[in-house]
Amino acid sequence: MARVPDPNRDPSRIRADARIGILRAAGKPNAKRNPAGPFADLTWPQQQAAQQWLVKFCARWGSDLPPWRRAILTGVAKRLALHPPGPKFARSLARSYSGQQSARRARALGRYAGLEAAQAALKWKREGRPPLPSKRLEI
Repeated sequence: MARVPDPNRDPSRIRADARIGILRAAGKPNAKRNPAGPFADLTWPQQQAAQQWLVKFCARWGSDLPPWRRAILTGVAKRLALHPPGPKFARSLARSYSGQQSARRARALGRYAGLEAAQAALKWKREGRPPLPSKRLEI
């Protein structure tokens, strides 16, 4: 007995419906702009902080600021107003840049820090732990 395909279970229809659902959830194509402004749902101090961030970001781009880029900068300003960076953020960022720079410098000299560390660990694993000093340490 041959099966009659169910039109609601058609694989192409399911994929299309799933694709539409995913697009609606991710991109929100029917979302309307807030008439009160992009930062209207924030508190007053957060609105001021977001506006300051946005002015700073827009000043960097100058006259080359298309609407899609302004929308991205508005979202970043809103995120930073809601979750401002911590007091040690700049220090950790500087450490990251410093580590990248030292790795770049070592690679230019022909040294690879990760490879050297892996080789040293392998050597230590093969030879075993080095013996501790046998004499008594002075107190």
